[in-house]
Amino acid sequence: MSVVTARPAANSAAENSAARKAAIARSFDSAARSYDAHAPVQRRVARQLARHIASLPLPARPRILEIGCGTGFLSGALFARYPEGRFVFTDLSPAMARRCREKLARRGGHAQFAVMDGEFPAAARSGRPRERRVCRARRIDGAHAGRRDVPFPPRGR
Repeated sequence: MSVVTARPAANSAAENSAARKAAIARSFDSAARSYDAHAPVQRRVARQLARHIASLPLPARPRILEIGCGTGFLSGALFARYPEGRFVFTDLSPAMARRCREKLARRGGHAQFAVMDGEFPAAARSGRPRERRVCRARRIDGAHAGRRDVPFPPRGR
């Protein structure tokens, strides 16, 4: 599975950035299975952020896009707090996004998982109110693996 990104104008800085991000994705890919055992700071920060988000006046069924879900520390806390929410969890690393999906799969709920570069998500206006962001991403959930548009917020929800 390759990382799908919006392509900035061709130049050496952009090419260096793409190469650097590919190396970062590979590094996190190789660490995904053991990451949780070595990330106490990330776990603590995710808990604090989840408490802060829970204090916000969100609807019972919020639409949440997480860029950089990793193995799911924050994702899991949000999923537990908002069981009726609609989620799109993304990460630059395919293995990290898969690990997050595996951890949350047991809980049910409404979530999509995608490999996406949060710096260049190819955001565009759809022209419809309430559908202002469309991310070009690679889905990793279900049999529809491949490149497709992931509307955010999801249509009809």
